[in-house]
Amino acid sequence: MPALRRSAEDSDTRVVRNTVANGAGAVAGVLITLVMTPLLIDRLGTEAYGIWILATTLTFGFGYLSFADLGFEQAAARYVAIARADGDIEQMNRVLSTGFFILAAIGLVLTPIFMALAVPLVDLFNVPEDMRHEATWAFALVMAQLAFELPGRGFASALEGAQRFGVLQIVRLVQGILIAVAMAVTVLTGNGIAVLGAATLGATIAVFVLGWVAMRLAVPDARITPRLFSRTVVRELWHFGSRLFGFRLLSSVYRQLDKTIIGVALAASFVTTYEVANKLYGSAALVQSLATSSLVPAVAYSRANAEKLRAILLRGSNYTLAIALPVTLAGIIFASPLIRTWIGESQVQAALPAQLLLLSLAPGFLIAVGQTMLVALGRMNELLILAALWTAINVGLSIWFVQMWEINGVIVATLIATVALVPPNIWLFLDELDVSLWLWNRAVVLPVIPGLVVQGAVGYGLLQLADDSGSLVVVALLGSVSIAVAYAVYWFVGLDGPHRAALTQTIRRTVGLEHDVTAPR
Repeated sequence: MPALRRSAEDSDTRVVRNTVANGAGAVAGVLITLVMTPLLIDRLGTEAYGIWILATTLTFGFGYLSFADLGFEQAAARYVAIARADGDIEQMNRVLSTGFFILAAIGLVLTPIFMALAVPLVDLFNVPEDMRHEATWAFALVMAQLAFELPGRGFASALEGAQRFGVLQIVRLVQGILIAVAMAVTVLTGNGIAVLGAATLGATIAVFVLGWVAMRLAVPDARITPRLFSRTVVRELWHFGSRLFGFRLLSSVYRQLDKTIIGVALAASFVTTYEVANKLYGSAALVQSLATSSLVPAVAYSRANAEKLRAILLRGSNYTLAIALPVTLAGIIFASPLIRTWIGESQVQAALPAQLLLLSLAPGFLIAVGQTMLVALGRMNELLILAALWTAINVGLSIWFVQMWEINGVIVATLIATVALVPPNIWLFLDELDVSLWLWNRAVVLPVIPGLVVQGAVGYGLLQLADDSGSLVVVALLGSVSIAVAYAVYWFVGLDGPHRAALTQTIRRTVGLEHDVTAPR
């Protein structure tokens, strides 16, 4: 189909444009979370908020059940992108229809099972006796969201595969706003976590409808119908999705296991302290997820062009480090005044856990783009082995260290496991894409170092002002100054002239100031 082929753009421009769209939506989501966290802690109390966080570890969007799609969502997005690259509309719709009905079936099967587990799960955690009834309802209603979230991801796979990330982020922004409003109304009217669960369930149902409307408007050729359900496509999706599921499960489950280990070994109030630290971690980790958020369909679309793939790896990895590490370093430097002015003195003990979490995040920026490209290219067997080793080390050390260092113990375990497994991950994608380690270091790592050194000096010089200010706005501004310094040094010192010109051109194309004459027609 010529129309589909004419929609192809230069890979850098498209990836950057989609990443910017994802970034806008994600930043809005983080801002919503930062506003809601102190409100929820204040209105619910430390104990009830800790229980609510434990309940949300069972959601599809943020918890263990994020793996309930068994990899079918991302598999469908990948094969939609391939079908569009081939100009095959019927195959695209066959993939969408098959993926949607599989996800809907999984949701219908799993939802009642997990809702029935609400009581034993409340028994597992150290929930006070007077809160058990309310906690049980909160757990059950949170898990009921799965029935709508899973099939809704079928609509998301259409938007991802068509690389309509701007529309997808509008849907997710509306979702965040709806849930935030529902939560705010709930706690401001004096209700507890059970009503909070019901309110978020209602918002999830509304977003399901919105997702279908967005797909129909943004991808007019998309059709989901039982007539196009295909067993052949099921096998294709499962072949890719099952390995992706295993990799995601092993590499991401620690985020929820940390909270579970703390909730079982310590108490729900400790989960609140961990979650405060985790909010700062999540803000920095956002950059990593954004860097890879649009890569799977882009890499699948360009899978036959080795030169383009190497360019995506080197530029994408470098941009990820250049953007993410200064944010992470600012969080480490200003963690204590940030928490004090954001949450209050009562949670200032979360500063050290926040700094350790941010430190554990930094090595992952090196491999985020390369790992995602390997996933998109279907080379996941080695990644699965490394992820299994990483998880085993992480969980084993977490259970051991939590007894000695409480919250900090589970975070140190993550840091040790991550540092140990970064080198073999780097070797894998450098070997697959035929990139030398020398070129990797020169193009990806070295340009970022001068900015970080200067930022560290500036940031610690501003720290006393942040400690004395007592204002979240002032602390945020001082942290932003340190980040801006790192970006400026990266631009003028880290990048040489040709690379600076190439990045400038990509930015101009992204915002529409320059026409891409290289795009295929």
